[in-house]
Amino acid sequence: MKVYHIGTRGIPTTQGGIERHIEEIATRLADRVDITVYARSYYVPPMKEYRGVSIRRLRTVKTKHLDTILYAMLATFDVLFRPRGIVHYHALGPSVFAWLPRLFGHKTVVTVHGLDWQRAKWGWIARKYLQACEQFSVRFPQHTIVVSQVLREYYIEQFGTKFPERCYLLIDGRIPVNSELDHVMNDSNPGLNRSRCGTGIGNRASV
Repeated sequence: MKVYHIGTRGIPTTQGGIERHIEEIATRLADRVDITVYARSYYVPPMKEYRGVSIRRLRTVKTKHLDTILYAMLATFDVLFRPRGIVHYHALGPSVFAWLPRLFGHKTVVTVHGLDWQRAKWGWIARKYLQACEQFSVRFPQHTIVVSQVLREYYIEQFGTKFPERCYLLIDGRIPVNSELDHVMNDSNPGLNRSRCGTGIGNRASV
């Protein structure tokens, strides 16, 4: 199986929750899955691999409004011609491209880490775009992941009862490397796996 992560500055991480999230998951699965992380050249020094994970560095424009969208577009165009696998988009902004790899035989997933349009740093146009990306994050990929019960409830309220059929709730927390995920989930969260929304546990070191 091949998995491609799009939506991070890159790994190894020096800042950012999404970067830590992807690094923890990707490096722990690298011995079982062929994983590629698309990184931004200004964030990650020249390297082709990190702890078993392939790194593809892309040049982008390091500006507030163009950085992420240009990076996500370039990464998407690159992955179209890679061996078929799972293309995993992170955050709302990059989800606008989640439909495109599907045309080339890939499967796509979007993880929503938060409602980015609520952040004060964005202007009116950027907020409207990120709000629109909520729709994209549900309609474009084959599956959507949210990282909190609050986000899950928000998405169900916004997009109706059909949303849980292909939504997964990822519980983030510190998990020892040798933990069995099902064991941790059943012992620590006995009610979650009975939810209408599929539930998983992620290896994120910080929330």
